[in-house]
Amino acid sequence: LIIYFNKAIKRCSKLTIKEPLNDVHLLCKKYFTMYAKFLGSKVPESAPGTSGPTFGTNIFTNMMGAQTTQPPSPSMTATPAPVAPSALALDEHTLCLIINTTEYCASMSDSLARFLQEIIAPKFKENIDLAPEKAEFQNVLATVVNALAAHVVGKLEPAFN
Repeated sequence: LIIYFNKAIKRCSKLTIKEPLNDVHLLCKKYFTMYAKFLGSKVPESAPGTSGPTFGTNIFTNMMGAQTTQPPSPSMTATPAPVAPSALALDEHTLCLIINTTEYCASMSDSLARFLQEIIAPKFKENIDLAPEKAEFQNVLATVVNALAAHVVGKLEPAFN
């Protein structure tokens, strides 16, 4: 996706630095947003073998030093159902790939915006802004990192009981 946009921008900038280049910028915005939402949709609702997205939160909160005033929910105290190791590894692998991709896309959105601002006509410079798309990737990144942390904590929780 990013390579495609980079090539399109270079081709377009050889012909003109006006409206068509701004149109490419708008396409970048549109497809970056769609791609961030697609990546976000790949995040599992909960770690495999758990009954909800909050599995592992109690031990994680306790490890961080916070006090819990409510008793843990049944999903936090229940022993997780056995899950095939290949399913766990696949989920961890998928989450790591999403983390890698979202970090790359967030950093490339900055580079792409700077590049466009350098070559586009002055009339369009103020329109070049990929910050909302970068924020979208960073939101997905935060969600995935939290999901991975909950997944790992969920796998380690039985050892602490």
